[in-house]
Amino acid sequence: MPWTAPSAVYLAMLARGLGEAHGWDAGRITRCLAGRPGVVGRWEPAALREPMAGLRAE
Repeated sequence: MPWTAPSAVYLAMLARGLGEAHGWDAGRITRCLAGRPGVVGRWEPAALREPMAGLRAE
């Protein structure tokens, strides 16, 4: 089954969870999510900054 690109809302929820659970900053979260199936080839790394808005910066 082919991967589906995650929505910005879903990525933001994942980002908040990673930040809260692990204390990760926005840069680390962006790098992590950028390599995940469904994101690779569908989301440009720069575009991932939008769902990360409001998270702690590096």
